[in-house]
Amino acid sequence: MRTACRNLLRLVLFTGLAASLHAQLGFNYRTSANPALVAVGNNGSILFAPTLVGSSSTVTVIVTNTTVTETLSLTRATVSGGPVKIAFSPGDLAPGASTSVTLTFTPTTRDPVSASLQMDFIRGLGTISYNFLLTGTGLAPNLVASYVLAPDGNQVPVSDGGIVTFPQTPVKGTATATFIILNQGNGPGSVNSVSLNSDQFKLAALPLLPAVVQPDKDVRFNVVFSPLSNAGASASLRIDVGGRVISIGLAGQGASATLVYEFVTSAGVTPIAAGTTVHLPDTAIGSTSSGVVRVRNTGNLDARVGAIAVVGSAFRLTDVPPLPATVPVGGALTFTLQFAPSATGAAAATLLIDGFSVAVDGTGVGARLTLASRVGSTVAPIPDGGGVTFPNTTLGSGSTVYIRISNTGNAPGTVNGISLNVAVFALGSLPPLPVTIGPGETVEFSVAFTPTATGAVTGTLQIDDRAVTLRGIGDSPPPLPAIVFTLPDTVSALDQPSVGLALAQPYGIDITGKLNLSFTPDSFADDPNIQFASGGRSVDFRIPANTTQAIFGESAQAVQFQAGTVAGVITVAPTFSAGAVNLTPNPAPSKTVVVTGGPPQVRNVQVGTRTATSFELLITGLATTRSITQFTLNFTAAPGANLQTTNLSVNVEAPFTAWYQSTAGRSFGSQFTASVIINVNGDSNAVQSVSVTAVNARGSSSPASVNLR
Repeated sequence: MRTACRNLLRLVLFTGLAASLHAQLGFNYRTSANPALVAVGNNGSILFAPTLVGSSSTVTVIVTNTTVTETLSLTRATVSGGPVKIAFSPGDLAPGASTSVTLTFTPTTRDPVSASLQMDFIRGLGTISYNFLLTGTGLAPNLVASYVLAPDGNQVPVSDGGIVTFPQTPVKGTATATFIILNQGNGPGSVNSVSLNSDQFKLAALPLLPAVVQPDKDVRFNVVFSPLSNAGASASLRIDVGGRVISIGLAGQGASATLVYEFVTSAGVTPIAAGTTVHLPDTAIGSTSSGVVRVRNTGNLDARVGAIAVVGSAFRLTDVPPLPATVPVGGALTFTLQFAPSATGAAAATLLIDGFSVAVDGTGVGARLTLASRVGSTVAPIPDGGGVTFPNTTLGSGSTVYIRISNTGNAPGTVNGISLNVAVFALGSLPPLPVTIGPGETVEFSVAFTPTATGAVTGTLQIDDRAVTLRGIGDSPPPLPAIVFTLPDTVSALDQPSVGLALAQPYGIDITGKLNLSFTPDSFADDPNIQFASGGRSVDFRIPANTTQAIFGESAQAVQFQAGTVAGVITVAPTFSAGAVNLTPNPAPSKTVVVTGGPPQVRNVQVGTRTATSFELLITGLATTRSITQFTLNFTAAPGANLQTTNLSVNVEAPFTAWYQSTAGRSFGSQFTASVIINVNGDSNAVQSVSVTAVNARGSSSPASVNLR
């Protein structure tokens, strides 16, 4: 090695100095994006961090004199090629000292660029140059717009000034175009705003703007075309991308069917419009007149007719095509409207064609016989299928109703037969049959009701083909005597009181009835546990004729019920009947019993699951107000043990509120079983017993205890 060095020194002294100097300098660099130092040698590469076009990033090159005794001098540093500027301070580098050279990269394009850095150093009489390759990449977005228009689904590019044409769209329908702003550049871009001022084109699914769009990512939104008419529509969509506004024209054509309605008869064609009336000629009962309804489509979209109907008993439709039916542009749909009156006088109907409706009328020619009943001077019409109700009639007496037959038509009518089918009803003052009744004339006859038994009876009055129901009621039983209840005024939660029922005086006929319970809670929640011992809130009873006492079941004179656990008012109300006759007085008798409220009750405390450091308390009780706010726990230490905590208050208002508002909680009235887990910092066997007290706004319960040992 020594021989080789001497040969080099003889041939090229400057090169020998440079070779020696190379070994005495160290180069490292860091970027503005990464403070970590990167070592680099002569002819090595220095890489700038990717930098947005128009901004700058830096590289700091640190040169260190690694010699022990020699001072070196940095005389010059230059950059050639590329958008890179250099800053440094020439001067000496003492042994172990460092200096820095700052390189600033300011890209003007988004393409990779390169440059070269040369630094010259002097050692003694020699000068050596160091060269480095500088590389960097400019970052810039390239935002391009495209759209996808249903239903073809093709993505189509669109530039500033372009036009997007939507397909022909039904009025009140929609067509949607999805716009895509894609960043094809290598730097982030931004979509600052999207605006559209139109009452027929609307923005939809627009993300929160401004939005940053990374390379190869996109921002999407929809434009929905909803035409208001079948005329052409246009608008301008403006998209601000990084301060550059792209203006895209929008065009669309609305489409709608326009239906024209006409009534065609031998007399000609009559337009049908909303608010008008279609008139059919006067027609004799049993005959038919008709005309053709024509529906023409004068719009630019095929029409669909889904329903055709006429509402009116004297009118019907024939020749209706299968529905739904399509009416093409310029085409027509026809059907026949017929008038077949079954009664005299004016007849009206409504013709419905989907959402379009028009009045229809006609006059039926013939007799029209109507029925009415007269009691004294009071006359009441009898509708078809209707009936006549006689006044309540005491056994052995009778009442009379007069039946009128009037011809309100416009031609004479005839009655051929009148008859009855029940013996308690009898006909009187009948005219000779058959009888002819002219227009505006009336015939009247009587029907007498003579009941032979207590209760309701019905019969049928037949006038030709019309049936009139006759209803009568025999003597109503006398009112009930006063009702006497045997029931305490107040009860406590979980009581099981008995209730008895009696009449103040004997009654002459058998009575059956039901005794019903109802409950009005103080806490707005029913208690389903309030019911009779036999189950449910109703129980049957009977009072034999000429007695007073209500009998429940076989022979019981009272029946027990559960008072539940919720404060409130229980109402006991009976209903009475004799056979099918309701004897319940009005107002109905009732008796109330108050379920008293008070503080909570802790009825039992048990120990549940136990571990070495915890135990569970199962606390069972009730709260008539359906609220508990706190548990107070008092702990007694086992013999020889010491407890740091002997009293603990637990806020339980929230779980109890949830329990009482739940479906399961309502089914138990105010009863509860609460699980409280006590964690012991130490040995749970140190607790001898626990006393539990429940608290709410009404006060505190009596304590209940449980031994743990």
